[in-house]
Amino acid sequence: MYKKIIEYWKNLTLVLALPLMVVNTMMDYYNGWESRVLEKETQKIEKMKDNAFLGHSHHYEDNYDVVIDVDGQEVKLLQDQKGDIIIPDNLGWDFLTQYDETPQEKVDNVLTKLFKPIQNVVGKVTSWFKWHLWEKWMDRKKREDLIKKGLRG
Repeated sequence: MYKKIIEYWKNLTLVLALPLMVVNTMMDYYNGWESRVLEKETQKIEKMKDNAFLGHSHHYEDNYDVVIDVDGQEVKLLQDQKGDIIIPDNLGWDFLTQYDETPQEKVDNVLTKLFKPIQNVVGKVTSWFKWHLWEKWMDRKKREDLIKKGLRG
C-alpha cells in the first residue's frame, strides 16, 4: 500500500512538473515584459514632460545673436552658446533613437504580440465584473441604507 502511494505520487509529480514549469516560465516572461513596457512608458512620459518644459521655457533676460545659416534661415544663438552644435528644429533629436533592435527588444516585440491581447481581454473582463458586480452591489447597498434610514420608500 505504501509503495503504491509513493509510486502514484511520483507519477503525479512527473505529470504535473512539465505544465507547472511551462506556466512558471510564461509568468516569468510576462512579469519581465510588463516591467520593461512600464519602464518604456514611464520614459516616454518623462520625455514628453521634459519637452513640454523646454518648449515653454523662456529666456527673457538672455541676449541672442541672430545668425543666417547657409540655407538662409535665421538662427537665434544665446551669446554664451557660441560654438555649440546647432541642430535644426526640423531634424530634432529623433536620429539618435533610430538604431537596430537589440535581441531583448526583438523578444519584447514578440512577447507584446502575445501578451497585449491577453492583457486587453483580462482588463475588459475585470472592468465588466467590477461594473456588474461591485458597482451594482454598491448601488443596491446605498438604496438599502436609504430605505433603512427612512429617506427612500
